[in-house]
Amino acid sequence: MSLDNRRDSQKSLISRRTFMRRSAVGAMGLALVDGVLTESALLARPAPARISATSKVVLVRDSRVIDSSGSIQQPLLQDMLDRALTTFTGKSTVGDAWKEFVKPEDMIGLKLNAQSVPQLRGSELTAHFPALTSAVLSGFGSAGILEENVVLWDRNDEEVASMGFSLRKDAGALRAMGTQAGRRGGGPGFSSESFPVGSRSSKVSRIASEMCTASINMPGLKTHSTTGITGALKNHYGSIDNPSQYHRNSGANPGVAEVAAIPAIRDKERLIICDGLLACTTGVPAGRDSSYGHTD
Repeated sequence: MSLDNRRDSQKSLISRRTFMRRSAVGAMGLALVDGVLTESALLARPAPARISATSKVVLVRDSRVIDSSGSIQQPLLQDMLDRALTTFTGKSTVGDAWKEFVKPEDMIGLKLNAQSVPQLRGSELTAHFPALTSAVLSGFGSAGILEENVVLWDRNDEEVASMGFSLRKDAGALRAMGTQAGRRGGGPGFSSESFPVGSRSSKVSRIASEMCTASINMPGLKTHSTTGITGALKNHYGSIDNPSQYHRNSGANPGVAEVAAIPAIRDKERLIICDGLLACTTGVPAGRDSSYGHTD
């Protein structure tokens, strides 16, 4: 479906501006939204020892980041992310800003969110995923972090590929992979240890628990039929082996918060960047008739 048709389909559902405002309430952070589009926000969560009682959010706006043809303006997107980071940290350079969260010796996982994306594979509606990731990797370079120390990941290989990434699993270069090679297994898999989540328990992706020493949480901006919104907390349903166990009882009791509090997840999470360049407003979690569009 074309971008214009996607836009039109959403007008009858909910005001995009209203969606953004409602979504911000109770969410850990929103980031990098097109300005035709409206707003961008970035929330950073420092390492556990530095957690404060009050979260900090930085807003960045630019109406030109996605042009009238739907193309991402990469230099502008880079500037938006760089400004958000330097404003948040108070550092004068992008490299120094990134060093507040990650170090060259870290193995860094970028936790993506590909749920409801596979049906868009190959379309212009997925271009913003690699664009934002490219901006993050450029910032890493300014901090002396090599791409070989970065893993782009989500639940399975198919979903990661559907976002526009080339699958790469060998050490010594940027890697992009799923916890599982397919829906039935393979790949790094899950931890042998189970972690308590309310009255249940879950295993964590070995990419998060064993491969990586630091994590950047990069959720998309989406509605959800039971939780209302998919954001930074719920993105970690893609980090565990049994997310279906936590979609009942409104999907949040105890799932959303307690999954994100699993030590193997919580203790490594350094920064949250929500990709709000395009929003998914219908069809989640089933994903069969999802609608995507600008967030103005």
